[in-house]
Amino acid sequence: MPLYEFYCPVCRHNFDVRRSISQGTDDVVCPTCASQNVQRVFTPVAAFSSGAKGVTALGGSGCATCALTNCTGCPGARRR
Repeated sequence: MPLYEFYCPVCRHNFDVRRSISQGTDDVVCPTCASQNVQRVFTPVAAFSSGAKGVTALGGSGCATCALTNCTGCPGARRR
């Protein structure tokens, strides 16, 4: 099941909701203040592949720390 991230501008709380794709973002309520005025947050995801050329970011967009497509020498890639 996908994990959706939301932000509540009323109480400034970030929270996650795990639900099926068919339910999507229907009827999301802030668990802190019960506000229905929440905003979905889109979080970038980094995916990596290891191969003969070292660690490479998939999708060509790099990771959250840079825009490179080859992560050889990247301190962030070494943590993974």
